[in-house]
Amino acid sequence: QMQTNQNFVGQIKTGEGKSMTAALTAALANLEGKTVDICTSNSFLASEGLEENHTFFEYLGLQVKLITAKSGFDEYEADTIHYSSMSD
Repeated sequence: QMQTNQNFVGQIKTGEGKSMTAALTAALANLEGKTVDICTSNSFLASEGLEENHTFFEYLGLQVKLITAKSGFDEYEADTIHYSSMSD
């Protein structure tokens, strides 16, 4: 599910492009100067999502980080796209 600042929630089924939709939405929001958090159901999906889209974000000149349970508070940065899991 995805939620926007207008409280719109959408559900995308398996194979319908959740990772791509999240990356495009995150990039747009980050280009507008917002800090973005992409939360997945587990750490593997967070890592995989970042890996899949790293080149896209890099091309746009955007900073992206993986946040895990072991990440320190100082690793969370403003104006960055953060991938993490709900448990992290």
